[in-house]
Amino acid sequence: MERVVDLDEAVAMVVSRRSAWQAAGLTVGPVTWRDGAAPWPQRLETERRKVSDPDSIGIHVRRAREAELEVVLYRGGWADVDHIASINDAGAIPAPPIRSAQAAERGRPGCTLLTPILEQVHSAQSENWPEPAVATRTVSS
Repeated sequence: MERVVDLDEAVAMVVSRRSAWQAAGLTVGPVTWRDGAAPWPQRLETERRKVSDPDSIGIHVRRAREAELEVVLYRGGWADVDHIASINDAGAIPAPPIRSAQAAERGRPGCTLLTPILEQVHSAQSENWPEPAVATRTVSS
C-alpha cells in the first residue's frame, strides 16, 4: 500500500485534540494501530511500539444516547467511516481522499482529519452530536 498519510502525524493530531473533544462531551477511545507486516488476522494494537509497519489507525468516538463514530484511516489516503446516531440513522459515511495529515489542517485552521466526517454526521440532523466547531476546537498550549 502506498504511503500517502503519515499515520504517526495523524495520531499526534488526534491526541492533541482529545481533551477538547472530551470537554465537548465526547468519549474518545484509544487509537488502535494495525500492522501491515503482521500475519493474518492482524491484531489491533493500542501501543505504537508493537507495530513495525503501520497501515491503518482507528478511533472510536461516542456521544451519550448511543451515537457513535468509528474512523479507520489508511496510510494509502482513504478512510472507512461508520456512524450510528439512532436506529434509523446509521451507516457508512463517504470520506474524501486524504493526501496528508498536514494538508487536512492547512485548508481550515483548527480542523482535523475528523472535521469533514463530524460535519457530515451533524448535517444528518443528529441531535446526539455536537456542533462540529465545538467537537474539533483546538487545544491551547
